[in-house]
Amino acid sequence: MKIIVAKESGFCYGVSRAYRMAKEAILKTGGDAYSYGPLIHNQLVVDSLKTEGLKPVEDINDAPDGAYLIIRSHGAPPEIYEKARERNMKIEDATCTFVRKAQVRAIELVEQGYHLVIVGKQGHPEVEGILRHAGSGEVVYSTEQLNGVRSKKIGVVCQTTMPVEVLQKITSNLLLRSSEIRVYNTICNATINRQKSAMELAHKVDAMIIVGGKNSSNTRRLYELCHSRNENSFHIEDKSELDSLDLGKFDTVGVSSGASTPNWVLEEIVRDIEQRYG
Repeated sequence: MKIIVAKESGFCYGVSRAYRMAKEAILKTGGDAYSYGPLIHNQLVVDSLKTEGLKPVEDINDAPDGAYLIIRSHGAPPEIYEKARERNMKIEDATCTFVRKAQVRAIELVEQGYHLVIVGKQGHPEVEGILRHAGSGEVVYSTEQLNGVRSKKIGVVCQTTMPVEVLQKITSNLLLRSSEIRVYNTICNATINRQKSAMELAHKVDAMIIVGGKNSSNTRRLYELCHSRNENSFHIEDKSELDSLDLGKFDTVGVSSGASTPNWVLEEIVRDIEQRYG
């Protein structure tokens, strides 16, 4: 069996930066640091950091006054920063730079009088953070959700891990609903490159394995894109899930990963496949 790993795999820049900041915080505090929510959408990494001393909290009231608090890579609403400062917490902001750019663009659009449309998944922490920073707007993921959207001026930003096709489709529809549209393409370059690399590989191999958290939006989308091009595509979180896959019937297997999947998990899975089917 031949195993081919996609060129664009492993941690993206934003996740790598957040992970590095978390490790530094653990060292500085002697293993007594907190993160607002899971640092990234990968439970293996979150659990590993937790054993080292980074405790994720959904409510910062669950962390003590003066605690060392890391803002997750997906960002946080402005009131979280305010509450943290009121309680004299030491804030380390690990918000991805692309997410922060989307927040800033959303704020600008609202201040300039545009009706804000955020292209993304309702309830996703990144999207909720963008919306709360902007102060007003609505979240859409499909053209069907645009029925009530009409305004003279519409401004658009996008969840950083959205497929560009979704942004294009929604923007085209909005052109029929407004006399002025301003669109900021806030999709992360790494997301676009990763999806392109994985889809190209899916065409060339007999089977495709996507590695990453089941709660990771970008990983699920990567799997969906690969599956649309190769029906023998599988989404797993770790090597234990290989037990349920019969890969022996395939001559070539491609492997890619979500942006929050560390290289060591990817390498572990490749080694396991080699040992099983070498």
